[in-house]
Amino acid sequence: MEAVATSREKAHSWVIKEADTYRVSVNFVTETVTIVPAGDIMDVESIYLAGTATGNTQIEMTQTLEDENCYAFRGELSAGTLYLPILFDGKKELSIAPNAAGSQPINDGNAMTFTQVETATAESSNHWNIPLAGIYRVVVNTDMKTITIYSPATDPQNKVVSWNNTVDGINPFLSEVTQLWMYGGFNNWEGNTGFERGYHTDYVLKQSLANPYVFVYKGEVLPRKAVTNDYDKQSYSGAIRFTVSEIHNNVYAYGSTAEAERNVKNGYLAATSGTSYTVVEGQGDNRYAFFLLPENTNFVVVDIENLTVVFSNK
Repeated sequence: MEAVATSREKAHSWVIKEADTYRVSVNFVTETVTIVPAGDIMDVESIYLAGTATGNTQIEMTQTLEDENCYAFRGELSAGTLYLPILFDGKKELSIAPNAAGSQPINDGNAMTFTQVETATAESSNHWNIPLAGIYRVVVNTDMKTITIYSPATDPQNKVVSWNNTVDGINPFLSEVTQLWMYGGFNNWEGNTGFERGYHTDYVLKQSLANPYVFVYKGEVLPRKAVTNDYDKQSYSGAIRFTVSEIHNNVYAYGSTAEAERNVKNGYLAATSGTSYTVVEGQGDNRYAFFLLPENTNFVVVDIENLTVVFSNK
């Protein structure tokens, strides 16, 4: 809110309508005042799982590659209580807990808003109830202030694709998609020893812990080597597609929407940083349809459920 410095006699006031713990910030440069309930503020260095569901030990959650505001966990939980201590400034004074007091159900697989309470309160009287032992996925978004707890019944599973694996002579060949390989000449077809031409373990997209359909590369800037297309003799820099296996020929792939006809020409779609593009999945002409990497790309997100890809610098 805009504010002015004046004498106490002339000053107006704000009205606090509800008793609560607030953070009041005064900025003399921008001449503003911010008054925010403490429960709406997320000061986070790390987030942990705690309670009898974790055996009264604390388990650190993983900050996802695709979203720095998102933390995820997937693993064994026992039946019992669950709350989430927040590490900030070397202390775990506050914890993520249900909005309502008491032991609350997990609303299995659905996003819930949460509040922050003192950790002692969360432990004793304000937590979620894990109904049965099993493998659970827990996802926290500190920006949206939501938590989603998936039980074994609702936890999204790896996508399975069926294709003709002509290398191993298996048709249909079923693959669980747990990583995506980059392929297409962007790295001058340089690969690891023992791998087929062009495949390198430095250029693999990792599966998100928050969503098994999302795959992420975050690291060094990707090379944009120029290769000459045998069909039209043109040079293209940074050609790339994504495959479910490190097999060179006849693999299940996620390519671009560029026109590509086998034995006639490859297709190339020049991508712009930060723009979402459609990917085409399968074992057809999409294997010959490439994206051209934008310059300085070091962050790639492929969503194989919504069939999109975004290239950017992050």
